[in-house]
Amino acid sequence: SDSTVYVLIITSLCFYKTCPFNMEYQECGSPCVDTCSNPERGQLCEEHCSDGCFCPPGTVFDDVNKNGCIALSQCSCRHNGKTYAPGESYSSTCKDW
Repeated sequence: SDSTVYVLIITSLCFYKTCPFNMEYQECGSPCVDTCSNPERGQLCEEHCSDGCFCPPGTVFDDVNKNGCIALSQCSCRHNGKTYAPGESYSSTCKDW
């Protein structure tokens, strides 16, 4: 009888996920993203990890200017509807009641 040998060659399949800005794809990242306006959100997160695009370690998502992942020290902040750059200050007069 004629015996045929079949050889199965398995190549590794890599699925490259593209992420916006400078975010990185992770198979298991925290769904509670640290942001400029809430930089410790991930520490309070009790949800299970999920796959998706996340900021690299040492950065937070810039939810103020929507500029991707930046160092916390580079975050702008908002006060009374106006955005202030890091290190920028403002003054206001006190109101007498």
